[in-house]
Amino acid sequence: MNMRLICIVSLLGCLCFAAGERFNPRPISPRYCKLGQELTIPLLKDGKLVCEVVSSPKNSRVAKHAAQELADTLSVLAGSEITVLPAPSGKATALLVGDREMAAQQNIDLENLDRDGFYIRSVGTSILIVGNDDPKANPASPGGNIQRGSLYGVFEFLERFLGVRYYFPGDIGTIIPRHHDLSLPSIDLCDRPDNQVRTTYDIQLKSLDQGQSWGYPGIEPKDMRRLSHLRMRLSTLAIPSCHGFAGLGLVQRFAKTRPDFFALKPDGSRHDGSYVTRPSDADGHLCFSNQDLKEEIYLDAAAFLQGKPASDRNIIMPNGKSYWSWSRFSLPFFNLMPNDCMYRCVCPDCQKHYSQGDQGTSNFIWRFKTDIARKIKENNIPGYLTMMAYEAYRLIPDVDIPDNCIVMLATTGPWAELQARQAERDQLLRDWNEKLQAKTYLWTYPTKCSARLPWLPNPTPRSVASFFQRQAPYIFGAFFESENDVWLFGYLNQYVFGKIMWDTTTDVEALLAEHHRLMFGEAAPMMADFYDRLEKHWLRDIVSNTVDTSEGPKTVLPSEYEIWNKIYSSQEVESINQLFSQAEKAVAANPDAARRLAFIKENLWGVVLQGRELYEKKRSDRDAWQVYLPEVPADSKISIDGELNEPAWQAAQVIHLIPRQGDRIEVSTRVRMLRDAENFYFAYECDEPYTDTLLIDADRQPDDPNVWQDNSVELFLDTQAKRQEYYQCMINHNGVVADLHITPGLHDYAWNSGLEVKTAIVPQQSWRAEIRIPRSSMAPVQGKRILANFTRLRSVKVPDGGGSIKVPYYNWCLLPTNLVEGFGGLHFEPVTGQDLIRDGEFAAAVTGRRFIGPWAAHKSINRDTEVFRSGGSSLRLDDNSSEVTHYLSTLKSKTTYTLSYYVKLDQVQKSGNEPSGFYFRFDDGNGQVRYPIGSPMHGTIPWTRQEMTFTTSDNVGSRTQPYICFTRRNATGMVWLDCVSLRESKP
Repeated sequence: MNMRLICIVSLLGCLCFAAGERFNPRPISPRYCKLGQELTIPLLKDGKLVCEVVSSPKNSRVAKHAAQELADTLSVLAGSEITVLPAPSGKATALLVGDREMAAQQNIDLENLDRDGFYIRSVGTSILIVGNDDPKANPASPGGNIQRGSLYGVFEFLERFLGVRYYFPGDIGTIIPRHHDLSLPSIDLCDRPDNQVRTTYDIQLKSLDQGQSWGYPGIEPKDMRRLSHLRMRLSTLAIPSCHGFAGLGLVQRFAKTRPDFFALKPDGSRHDGSYVTRPSDADGHLCFSNQDLKEEIYLDAAAFLQGKPASDRNIIMPNGKSYWSWSRFSLPFFNLMPNDCMYRCVCPDCQKHYSQGDQGTSNFIWRFKTDIARKIKENNIPGYLTMMAYEAYRLIPDVDIPDNCIVMLATTGPWAELQARQAERDQLLRDWNEKLQAKTYLWTYPTKCSARLPWLPNPTPRSVASFFQRQAPYIFGAFFESENDVWLFGYLNQYVFGKIMWDTTTDVEALLAEHHRLMFGEAAPMMADFYDRLEKHWLRDIVSNTVDTSEGPKTVLPSEYEIWNKIYSSQEVESINQLFSQAEKAVAANPDAARRLAFIKENLWGVVLQGRELYEKKRSDRDAWQVYLPEVPADSKISIDGELNEPAWQAAQVIHLIPRQGDRIEVSTRVRMLRDAENFYFAYECDEPYTDTLLIDADRQPDDPNVWQDNSVELFLDTQAKRQEYYQCMINHNGVVADLHITPGLHDYAWNSGLEVKTAIVPQQSWRAEIRIPRSSMAPVQGKRILANFTRLRSVKVPDGGGSIKVPYYNWCLLPTNLVEGFGGLHFEPVTGQDLIRDGEFAAAVTGRRFIGPWAAHKSINRDTEVFRSGGSSLRLDDNSSEVTHYLSTLKSKTTYTLSYYVKLDQVQKSGNEPSGFYFRFDDGNGQVRYPIGSPMHGTIPWTRQEMTFTTSDNVGSRTQPYICFTRRNATGMVWLDCVSLRESKP
């Protein structure tokens, strides 16, 4: 028999359901623990171990790993290393790990034990810990179909009988109590999980990385996750369930030969992976009315389930290799699920289904999937087809679902416990049970992917427990998607998920009380308050924040302003700081608890304090991010013709857009702005060498929400400057406009801006857009400024040999998102007060090799037009030009000034001589020199705004002309400067 088919038979045999029955695993093995009355089995006496760990030479590597885990923990308990023995010595209590021969002698039926279950049984003065262990696998492997029953038995033994607790990996989060004397009664225990699927996805969410550490000291991140998963006793049964169609290499196999397999777009092109605006687009989107496509996927499924190699089906993956994607296909399971962000094909055959709404769409997609499953069954091919109820096909279809289908339901999960729609979601699960006449399993989203808020902890252990305990009668497991920016933020969620999914009757309140007591000793009351506040803030104040909209109450995430001024306000932060102060006093005489408290204060609460500090800095930077929005002169008029030839445009201030990610632009994008009593005017000038191959949907209609996917620009305006609501206008290079009004919880495309635009293309050079937007279409301006952001998406097809577009997104504001909290200011009045720095944006051309306007270098000067912050250029210090000076002819004595600038460092390395690195000196011209930075800066530092206030001395300029000199001295690497300003401080 084919070995892969043997694996299928073996795996199916270990699951608890009858042949021909719908996949519906449920606990069969009994759960019991019988203990004797007398303490007859000694483990420790006078603080010394009187037991030994034994692993038979016949044991598998997985079983031997379980024995070593037990020995390692006992070694910590004993204070000395314990060696695993091959056989009992007869001199101490033998802890026999993974011994199947002994299990047989004791009539322990391992063959019919639920997967991941185990027995712990005393045999005379020995204790047997045994479960089913993979006979060949590498125990270091983090997952896959690797049974580890004996290891899970070891964890149960250590937790139940020695009081060990695994809150998170490392010595801080692992509790190993001290015992002076310890004996156990006779034991007869059998345990197994209530749920066969117990999976987490707790990786770093790198898009939220703002410098915070995802891991924590004392352990490598990969070991942190691996040990956490093992000690949570996650499932060893891999049931792939996600976006299987993306793992068949359909783009590589059929994009050229069968373009009709791929979803048709309105412009006649196909969604065949050639035009990518989201990562999922690279794998293509499909035409589900295509019967030939359905047949190809059926043949793929049949081949896999019959144990054939991917090469038999000419499976070619994006890396050019042929293999079955392990995350989508794992015997005996083959996943049938559309790609993420499924695009609805516009061909007539597909549209007759999509046009019927969500129910018609669900019927259509489920019919495609179940037709394949039905054919697999009719041809007597063993195995199961996994399918997810997700997005528009989450609704229960009016389609018969064969019993070789396994359905997973995607639902929000624990973080929706306080939301009004949770009851509706609960009912959908029950309805799926009724449809299938069987349990299903869940994909849940306690992840910051759905709440992208860095720096904020999200422990919600009570909601995790309440959600999964309520669903227990209807599920056989769950996937717990839990990406985070800091792993420790969610460690209690992980811990409780593992406990509840193993035993759904677990008392979460007792679990949390024990956590606080064991971790923090006498500080348990204060830390219970701390964790309760974190849960309340995340669950109630953040992910359940409800606002009233024109469409009724909606749940929306709070703004950054609300987070740091209402939720984690200065008063709340100080109150929590006081909690820690009280806790520190309480554990002053308990060094273990004090150490744990200090760790949590630094690595969990300390991250919140870093986030608050960053917010205060960003608020200062944002408030400084402003430009002058001048009036159109009374004798001038702006004609919207795309030419930009009026004198008013030439005199308007120019701002330059910067990359949303990274620092170096590929092309220049300039924006000008004007106003009059009735209108705002904006002009975009977008340099573009590939004007012949700009990408756009030729049939794009006004107010199409996907205009942003075209080669386009966007305009964001908050006319009230309250940072609560704003207006967005998307404009592609053909002049098609989509406009909307955004308020908390609502994107209103019915709003009409009345915007007038004219675009023009200068072949092989640029394209531009001239815009007029009536002020009457928006809320009245309050005060003397509005808030704004400007963006550009560069979407072009680069000719062969021309490389690729590395920087597609550009924006004006400093934050990499379009959130209103980051908008800059457009002021109706120019900034008052003289700036002593002339040309602080280095806009002037280089003259005489060593001058940029008033800036002077010794031999040469570097003006960088690719890396800058606002004005289209910056000053660069490097090996060829390491110092630059600006003289200050109007500096006054005994006067307070504020100096600000942006600085960026790239691999600035000290040479050994001091001073070494980047710094500046300020010479009052009277013999007094100051160095405001203190220690020179070095290393790699992203663009950072520096601001400092100082008072000049007496007799400024009495000897020489005052000056400021920026230098990179006795070092290598590069430094960039921009937006340098020196102004007299207001009293």
